[in-house]
Amino acid sequence: MRSSIILTVALFILIASTRTFAQYAQIDPRTLPAEIAAQETIVASAASKDWQAWLKLAVLLEDAGSYRQSEDAYRQTIALLRAPDPLTVADVFDHMATMYIASGRPSEAEPIERHALAIREYQHDKLGAGVSHMHMAMILLGENALRPAQAEAQTAVNLLVPEYGDHAGVSVATPEEKMNALVDLSLIQSASGASQTALAALQGALRIAHENYPDDSIPVGYIEFTLGQTLWKTGDATQGDILMDRGVQKLSSEISWSHPAYLGTLRQYKVFLLATKQQGKAQQIAAKIATLEKLDHPLVSFAVASASAANSHNLPK
Repeated sequence: MRSSIILTVALFILIASTRTFAQYAQIDPRTLPAEIAAQETIVASAASKDWQAWLKLAVLLEDAGSYRQSEDAYRQTIALLRAPDPLTVADVFDHMATMYIASGRPSEAEPIERHALAIREYQHDKLGAGVSHMHMAMILLGENALRPAQAEAQTAVNLLVPEYGDHAGVSVATPEEKMNALVDLSLIQSASGASQTALAALQGALRIAHENYPDDSIPVGYIEFTLGQTLWKTGDATQGDILMDRGVQKLSSEISWSHPAYLGTLRQYKVFLLATKQQGKAQQIAAKIATLEKLDHPLVSFAVASASAANSHNLPK
C-alpha cells in the first residue's frame, strides 16, 4: 500500500483522537457546520484577539476536513498565542501538525511536531511525548522513511500502550491514544511488507474500540476497514471484503459524505473490488465517488482569517 493511501486511511484515527482540546473534538459530525458558523461569528467579533477562540475554530475546521481554512485559523492562533504553560504551546503545535498530516503535507508537519516533542520531553510529559512520537511516525511514513517511522511508532506504543508489548504496567493514556498508537504501528508494518505482523496490532486496537465505543462508531468502522485491507494483503480476501464493506457502511452513517477521508476510503475500497474482479460492486462505488466529488464541500464559507496576519508569523523550525 502506498504511503499516501495509508495516510488517507490514517486520517480517521486522527478524527477519533480526543486527548488534545477534547472539548472541541467531541462534536457530532452532523452538527459541525452549525458549530463552525457559530465559532466564525465569535472570532469575527470583538473577541477576535482571543487565541483560544481561534484555536477552537481551527480544530473544528480540521475535524471537518477544511484543511486550508484550518491552517489559516491555526496561524492566527499562533500569532495571538499567550500561554504561560509550555505544554499548552506544545498542544497547539501538535494539533496543527496533525492537520498537516491529515491534509497530506508531512514535510510541513515535521518541524512543528518536533518542536512539540521537544517541549513535552523537556517538561517530562510522558504521555504527550508518546503522542508526538505517534504523530512523528505518521509524518515519516508520509515521507516514505519506513525504518525511522517504525522506530517512532514502536516508541509511541511503548509509552502509550505498554501492556501490548513486554513492558510492565498499564498506562493512563486514553483509549483513543492507545488505538492511534497501535493502528499507526500496523500501518507502517504493512507498508514495510509485514502485513501478518500488522494484524496483531490492529486486532488489539479493535478490542479497545469495542470496549469503549458503540459498534457503529467511527473508530470501530475505521479499524474494521483497515483490518480488512490488511487481511486482504495476507491473502484472506473473503474476510477482508466482509470487514471493509462493514467498515465503509459504518463510516458512511457517522461522517459527512463530503469529508475527504470518507472519499479516500471509498477509493481504496474500489481498488480492492477491481483487484478481486467484483466489477458490479466496483461500478456502484465508482458512481458514488463521482457523485460525491461533484458536491461542494459544506464548510467552505470560512473567510474570517486575515491572510496578512497568517503569513507574517514564522512557525518554528
